[in-house]
Amino acid sequence: MKGRRRSGFTLIESIIAVVLTFLVFFIMWEFWSSSRRGEHQLTGNFSIQQDLALISERIASEIREGREIFYPIPFADKVGDGVAFINAQGEPIAYYVNDAQWPSELFRVNINTGERKLLSRQVNYFKTTVNTPAEGKKVCLINLNLSLLRGDSDIEGKADDYNVIKKVFLRNLNNSF
Repeated sequence: MKGRRRSGFTLIESIIAVVLTFLVFFIMWEFWSSSRRGEHQLTGNFSIQQDLALISERIASEIREGREIFYPIPFADKVGDGVAFINAQGEPIAYYVNDAQWPSELFRVNINTGERKLLSRQVNYFKTTVNTPAEGKKVCLINLNLSLLRGDSDIEGKADDYNVIKKVFLRNLNNSF
């Protein structure tokens, strides 16, 4: 029986094969989950950028068609920064942030009816400045600076955010300054 050799795998060879299989599986799993995280982050970033563009354009277009600016906003002592104006339909409208929490919330409110609409819960920064027109001029420039947070940002001052700055000229200005 000394000359006869057994065919098959030894226990050590089987263990090595199982370990190598699990190692390859683990590496593939890490690669797959990493790519999924990247895809999720990229999709989330695109969504935030899209929200930012839509919100800022909505504010800018409504102000652009407005007739009269109130600055500061009538209830500025109760809220954070904002801008108030008479829109093209003659309604007094305000856009403002609620600074009582972080991240802040951005609202659009009809001042007459009190109807309030939440536009975003992820506002890192919202600032408006109004450059009043010179005597006899019919041009008013409003600078809008809006910054939204990524969904996974939770530490104030350490946030990843997306920012847009718009300069808006009122077309139908009635001076009320």
